[in-house]
Amino acid sequence: MVVAFLEGFISGMIPTWSESCRKSPKILGIANAFAGGVFLAIAFMHITPEMIELWASIQGNPTKLFPLPELLIFSGYTFILMIDKVLFDSHALFDHDHDDEEGHDHGNDPAEAKFENNLKASMAKATALA
Repeated sequence: MVVAFLEGFISGMIPTWSESCRKSPKILGIANAFAGGVFLAIAFMHITPEMIELWASIQGNPTKLFPLPELLIFSGYTFILMIDKVLFDSHALFDHDHDDEEGHDHGNDPAEAKFENNLKASMAKATALA
């Protein structure tokens, strides 16, 4: 157990100790994706089947069950995604509005530019409706 702890601790601390890891968005993005994959694997491979089995045992009749655990899982992940992407990432989309007139190229990513334009249009529509 000590070896497993040290391995996890040292591997987890490398990005904070290494200057190149801290300043590289690519490395931090890969580390974030790995952490997200671990989180999803734990949720979908370990917790979800046990929760569905418990729900079936509580309800008694497995043929007439409403899939409440699956609905709650979907709702929870959707809620977290919306909070993460809308509240914490959308401010970056509007920080450089003044740069667009100066030929800002949206980071050479057409998908990001399209997403930004769609988000701005939907925000403007929501503001107009409110």
